[in-house]
Amino acid sequence: MRRFLTSLSIITFVILTNSCSTEEFDLISDRNTITIYYTTTDKDIVKVDNDNIISNTYTDEIGTIIINGELTYINDSAFKDCKNLKSITIPNNVKEIGNSAFYGCSGLTSIEIPNSVTSIGENAFYGCSRLTEVHIADLAAWCNIDFENYSANPLYYAKNLCLNGEKVNGVIIPDGTSKIGNYAFYGCSGLTSITIPNSVTSIGYNAFYGCSGLTSVTIPNSITSIGSGAFYSCSGLTSIEIPNSVTSIGDEAFNGCTSLKELRFEDGTKTLSLGYNSYSYSNDGKGLFYDCPLETLYLGRDLSYYADRSYGYSPFYYKSSLESVTIGNSVTSIGKYAFAYCKDLADVYCLSTTVPSTTADTFKGSYPLNTLHVPADAVEYYSVKSPWSGFGTIEALIN
Repeated sequence: MRRFLTSLSIITFVILTNSCSTEEFDLISDRNTITIYYTTTDKDIVKVDNDNIISNTYTDEIGTIIINGELTYINDSAFKDCKNLKSITIPNNVKEIGNSAFYGCSGLTSIEIPNSVTSIGENAFYGCSRLTEVHIADLAAWCNIDFENYSANPLYYAKNLCLNGEKVNGVIIPDGTSKIGNYAFYGCSGLTSITIPNSVTSIGYNAFYGCSGLTSVTIPNSITSIGSGAFYSCSGLTSIEIPNSVTSIGDEAFNGCTSLKELRFEDGTKTLSLGYNSYSYSNDGKGLFYDCPLETLYLGRDLSYYADRSYGYSPFYYKSSLESVTIGNSVTSIGKYAFAYCKDLADVYCLSTTVPSTTADTFKGSYPLNTLHVPADAVEYYSVKSPWSGFGTIEALIN
């Protein structure tokens, strides 16, 4: 049985539903407050939509919505264009919020997402431009929400996340959390640091997109994949270390990290697959590390990436800011155009006595005005093998 108590009219209405008995909903206060009570005896999924809650005549006058009872699903466009909606209370039974559910609710200034929510549909909060805070009670539950796109996450507008009433700056993801979902912290510019436990195995695409205040992140050795755009425009990051557990990094994962100067790929034997990289010199912004002023790089493992000019380039192609590259003992091959046209590359340190396999274009346009540093007993081998022999100076590493 469902009971609707609402203030949409001074007239008493009767609602007939397919799965529950009829029930009246009456005026209880004024036009600015809707109180909706749901009770079901058959445990059906209760759906809310624009037709059976509010008419278009009153969408601009709704100020407060309180939903109580066993509501589990807020349907598509349920409160679409309620421009004067200032407050809504969502019960802890709700598991899904549908597409465009709060689309255009430009009067909302804060929203609380209960722990029960597991998915939020496309554009659910699109146009909620006055949002300043998103309130949650459980970070693990938040990280597991499936956000359909960027505007499914109210943080896109709010920028600030509040945990149990306190604004979050440094986030400590609870141990036992298995993933950081797609768009989880999208646009949360108030975030300054993130601590990820070893239980997390994946960082979803666009998970930290636009977290411009983020200055510190430690990626644990449990992570196997970093999604496309995961740290896009995290302009406060200055360094990042990729553990050897990571086997794939998606397109543009660190694009727009305009303060990122130090990058380290930990030593490992598994090849790391990297996302698409277009020609950075063309300024089209489609690179894994596009617009990152990288100066130092430690490469501890083999990389796999598109290297055909028709499909992509090395993520360091034309990276003119790059000054120093260290290549670890575990590296067996270096791909095509890997460090081509890195015109400020002054020093390359190769730690292996076995010369890594390369192509003729690996360092194209990046020498001869630089120095290759290799183990003392391998200087001769590097000196006679192209393209290593093209370095202006080849000298022994200093222990």
